[in-house]
Amino acid sequence: MKIVFGGVTLADLAAGYPPCGVKINGTIAYEAVQLVMALRQRVFARGNELIELQFYTSREFASLRLAQKFSLSQWGALPKKGNCVVTVGEGEDTEELTAVGAVLTALAPEAQGVRVVSQYTIVAPGFDPGTPLDLLEGADTMIASGKVSIPSGAQSVTVAFDTPFAAAPYVTASVTKPGAGGDNIWPTLREDLLDSAGFTAELSGPTPASGYNLIWQAIL
Repeated sequence: MKIVFGGVTLADLAAGYPPCGVKINGTIAYEAVQLVMALRQRVFARGNELIELQFYTSREFASLRLAQKFSLSQWGALPKKGNCVVTVGEGEDTEELTAVGAVLTALAPEAQGVRVVSQYTIVAPGFDPGTPLDLLEGADTMIASGKVSIPSGAQSVTVAFDTPFAAAPYVTASVTKPGAGGDNIWPTLREDLLDSAGFTAELSGPTPASGYNLIWQAIL
């Protein structure tokens, strides 16, 4: 099993840090919808159904410094809203299930020497194996998401939507780095450069090399 949230891999059996203790609790949650008001309540219009996914991972680091740094900075580095993609099965028998508009509601990392155990809780409107990641359209909601490669030395990223929205959407974005040694870079959206056709995000610093990506989602 592999779990990717907002473009960031949280757990991956093949990489050596599989999801453990996986619990999936389906609820009819009317008050809990308030947790995701930033993503608009109409995303959960089908009876206010929510799925709560809980699991933990265990990762070992080369030094105590790296383990403690990871445990202290993980929450701030992770996106709090985004698509959650779970790959189930193994070998050639795999399938991706997608929850669009999921929210990371809790993270509890615990440093145990050079090992860090991280417990995650993700709330979503449900997992749909037939949900495309690039564009969703419905009676009330339009959702688009994507991944943009950031060249070395870039200080901003401009995204043009493949299909324009009816108005300026609500946009969230995060930056992934190529590996453990890369700089931590985050995006800041320009309100004056956000409209129905696209947006521009300024980076906290120039990318020192290639391999960085902007992961974004837009909802209207």
